[in-house]
Amino acid sequence: MKRPLFFFVLFYISGILLTASFGFLTSVLFISAALIFALIFFFRKTSVWILFLSFIFFTAGSINYAYSTEQLKSFYNFTLEEAEFTGVVVSEPEKNERTTNYVVEVLKIQTRDKIFKINKKILLTVYLPGNKTYPYGQYINFTCKPGIPEGQRNPGGFNYRNYLAQKKIYATAFVRVEDIKTIDKTRKNFIYAASIAVRNRIIESVNKYIPKQKAALLTGMITGYRENLSDVITNMFSETGLIHILSVSGLHVGFIILPLMFIAKKLRINRKFSNSLTILLLLFYCFITGFTASVVRAVIMAATVLFGKIINREADVLTGISFAAFVILLYNPYSIYNVGFQLSFAATLSIVIFFQKFKTALGKLKFPGYLTDVVSVTSAAQLGILPLGVYYFNTVSLISIIANIIVLPFVQIALIIGIILIILDQINVFAAGIAAQIANFFISLILYSTEILSNLNFSSVKIITPPAALIILYYLILLYLRYSNKTFKYLKPTGLVFFLIYAVLLFRLICPPKLEVVFLDVGEGDSIFIKTASGKNILIDGGGEEGKRVVPDFLLDYGVWKLDLVISTHSHADHATGLVPVLENFRVRHLLLPGGENMDNFNTLLSCIDEDRTTVFRCFKGSKIYLDDKTMITFLNPDKNLAYSDSSLNNGSIVLKFEYMDTSILFCADIEKEVEALLAKNGEFLESDIIKIAHHGAGTSSTELFLDSVNPKAGIISVGKNNYGHPSITTLDRLTERGIVCLRTDRDGAVILKSDGKTIKINKICTGDLKNEY
Repeated sequence: MKRPLFFFVLFYISGILLTASFGFLTSVLFISAALIFALIFFFRKTSVWILFLSFIFFTAGSINYAYSTEQLKSFYNFTLEEAEFTGVVVSEPEKNERTTNYVVEVLKIQTRDKIFKINKKILLTVYLPGNKTYPYGQYINFTCKPGIPEGQRNPGGFNYRNYLAQKKIYATAFVRVEDIKTIDKTRKNFIYAASIAVRNRIIESVNKYIPKQKAALLTGMITGYRENLSDVITNMFSETGLIHILSVSGLHVGFIILPLMFIAKKLRINRKFSNSLTILLLLFYCFITGFTASVVRAVIMAATVLFGKIINREADVLTGISFAAFVILLYNPYSIYNVGFQLSFAATLSIVIFFQKFKTALGKLKFPGYLTDVVSVTSAAQLGILPLGVYYFNTVSLISIIANIIVLPFVQIALIIGIILIILDQINVFAAGIAAQIANFFISLILYSTEILSNLNFSSVKIITPPAALIILYYLILLYLRYSNKTFKYLKPTGLVFFLIYAVLLFRLICPPKLEVVFLDVGEGDSIFIKTASGKNILIDGGGEEGKRVVPDFLLDYGVWKLDLVISTHSHADHATGLVPVLENFRVRHLLLPGGENMDNFNTLLSCIDEDRTTVFRCFKGSKIYLDDKTMITFLNPDKNLAYSDSSLNNGSIVLKFEYMDTSILFCADIEKEVEALLAKNGEFLESDIIKIAHHGAGTSSTELFLDSVNPKAGIISVGKNNYGHPSITTLDRLTERGIVCLRTDRDGAVILKSDGKTIKINKICTGDLKNEY
């Protein structure tokens, strides 16, 4: 078999992915059945060893992922009460405005009656640290009640638990500086300590000569650390398809290797010795850059090539890529979730597969040599990362190729001069100053060019998140187009059949449409998204500051770019603030506001809309909207005959009953007991299957009379961490007494309802048992 490692690593990755989705036992049983089937019907007896090794690699990936998942529970038994922790700082301090973060390897935990040895990492956040810091290697002692990092809270949302697991961090803790005691003891890895010193020296050398933001850009390009780089600059590079410049990768590793090889050649150093020394320096460079996936990938591939030269063997690029992926995922299978890992390997594989095709095509067009290489590399890389970029960032750069042609030469020069500057600063300050002026000039050109390009109206476009199935289909089509030639002619009928079958499955034509309602977790606030069975998109409120981030990301991830109706129940910040980016960046047909509230309260929202595209309405009790022949909204509040002052905006909130065939949901916004008493007079019409509990479960709402009138089977409370005592114990008791199933976004994450018009099924993002049909 040609390139067996590539084949086996694919099985290793499959073991990780299937175990993540279906669990260890199911995954192993599945692959066993699949390989036995393949052995019986497709493979010769001589291929038994291939199937056996495939099974071994798959099982290894599955076991490694299952074991790593168990490590997430390392601190579960210590989250209920405070304990005394002893550990060693294993990272540099990460300073913020009011806090400093440390990664601490916990060695010992002492509870009231027992001592546990653990050797697991925790992310320690120190409040108001002042000038006090704890250096790498320092032993410390602190008392805290650790927390388990949150997983995904909303559909398509950020998974903080997986993010920390990529760094083998399994808990978080928050303490004040006075709660920490230093121990007169240190423990340091010599190489890591040296790499920190070198990195700090690099940053110090650059900052000495170059202005702050330009220095941050240069040090970011050299070391990969860009904490001091502003979000504005980062966004500029992202919009122009130049973000790879800020992520240390093969480009940067190449600039480390080439000068070393040039010097070795001039000094006539033995090639095997110089290659061996270069490999060691590249490994040290990994330490300096923090072992990011792109650097490790580039270094392993470069080391493979150099080692091949040492033993007089030609290295195979695809095998090198496979080996790099295997090493990274063997150390930590959770790296599979790392966006940098995915982008780096997708880009590299795509360059290997498509570069020569592009180069040949451009050569026929008589492109200059430099342009041919840059356009070929950029185009090939963009083909590989396009769907991943859309999936994670919902952005496509339309000028990436042009931007790379313009900016990349400046980057190459700036990197080389930057490295020379760092070396000269250790030797001659005057010479370093001259190098700094040159580096500063080219950094300025990079920033100036990027700013102009990013300001173009067509520099990038926002795109909804594609489903994973569509991404897989994209890569299958690419491979089919690349290899559908005479050499691989057997792929033509197979690829075509697979494409047709996959397309049919993708569109799920046999699945009947359902009503979907998502109560988003936006902290202490409300935001509800509704997709009707007929395909209409409705958004009720947008939450507060957290909603400004959560709601747009959710909509893009859910495939929504147009909203038929946006309802702002009232103008309080925890309901309306998150609507601002929605109205600014999405097409909104209708904006509905409460009729009883002063319109001046909505000036911020109204300033965001395009009056030619969005119609603004005000609603009162008795208004109705027929979304289709099976779906209707009836408004029960505010009352046109009542006056609502700014001090009683909660009672002026929009209350609506949403009906789909035989099912119904009552949305109560922030109304309080006075309005609930009036609504109770509606009698049987108020009855609903599901209720959105009013005012985050406050004690001033959800009266016994009102709950009895609604008679719901389940209630959802939109709530987050707060200082108001939400939800009230009284409210929770009333729900329990009536057998109303209670779901809370602070505990359960986003709550998702799906209805076929006869029953409503309830699911929640955070795991847990739940009777889910009503």
